[in-house]
Amino acid sequence: MSTFRCYYLDASDHIQAVDVIEAKRLGEAIEKGLAMLRRSRYPAIEIWEGATKVFPVSALSVAADDS
Repeated sequence: MSTFRCYYLDASDHIQAVDVIEAKRLGEAIEKGLAMLRRSRYPAIEIWEGATKVFPVSALSVAADDS
């Protein structure tokens, strides 16, 4: 199991909150991050593994996926 951090960003790309994601692989962490973004009030997230940003996701990307 790997530990990822999910940072919730406001419209100015400032960190407003953080959650920890436990996942076996990056793809699973991204899926969990997308679900967390959909449930949040924030417009964007970044997923980090250690000191490396592994996946930025914006609310616009999620909306496009849902159509």
